[in-house]
Amino acid sequence: MISRDTEGLFWRLVASNIRDMRLDLSRQFADGKERLGRSGLSVGTGVQRTLTEIARSSLRQHVEKGWEVLQRVLSEVGLTADAETADSLKIVMGRFIAQNHQEIAKDLEKALNQELHAFVTIELEQEAIAQRERIDAEIDLLIQRLRNQRAPAPAQPVFNFHAAVGAVQTGAGATAHVTQSFGGPALETLGVALEQLATAIAAAHELNTEARAELQAVVTDTRDELRASTPNRLKVTALAQGFATSIQSIASLSPAYSAVKAAFAAFGVYLP
Repeated sequence: MISRDTEGLFWRLVASNIRDMRLDLSRQFADGKERLGRSGLSVGTGVQRTLTEIARSSLRQHVEKGWEVLQRVLSEVGLTADAETADSLKIVMGRFIAQNHQEIAKDLEKALNQELHAFVTIELEQEAIAQRERIDAEIDLLIQRLRNQRAPAPAQPVFNFHAAVGAVQTGAGATAHVTQSFGGPALETLGVALEQLATAIAAAHELNTEARAELQAVVTDTRDELRASTPNRLKVTALAQGFATSIQSIASLSPAYSAVKAAFAAFGVYLP
């Protein structure tokens, strides 16, 4: 079980990170509305869905940051491999996810300047549930790894993390997960894939003129952000999730979308 002091340290450390991310989320909402306004879509379901995807992506980013900070705290205080510890970690992260879910929902409501529609509320709740299930699984895996690494007769085994750059080192034969920045040859591959997707969207007979223009605008904004000197990862991810949701089921776009999906995966961005 983790102590109250350990939990308190986590909340203090994570607060500043989340504050900055929420400020960035407000900018993302404003950018999204401006982009849709340029496309002639300043109101309606299209705006709600686009901003909802930004909110869902932001919730994922918040949860990932919270998990990263918690690991950093545990690297200092240590962690014992027992069911009680696993349960207490799940409770802490569950509270964190619930709090951020509620705050992001409020930010989205302000951005839309109206009460959230049922489908928006459901999608955000589903995202929160999915993140809770993912983190619970991460905690179970962490505890199991620690048990596997136990010496023959340890008194109080301690699990040490090395997460300075968001990586987790769990011992010999383990893998470390890091967040990659956009750059290198893979970025060129991604740019080509996005160009091919834009071309495919222009020729997609399943899309009406309005939908085609909206999707092309989002793809163009994604490419423009990737060309920036320092691409904003949250913004790129939100944009990609936005168009992915709309086109993943369109048959004629499947080859181009598969190429984009594979190119994004090289940077740790996984599209549906």
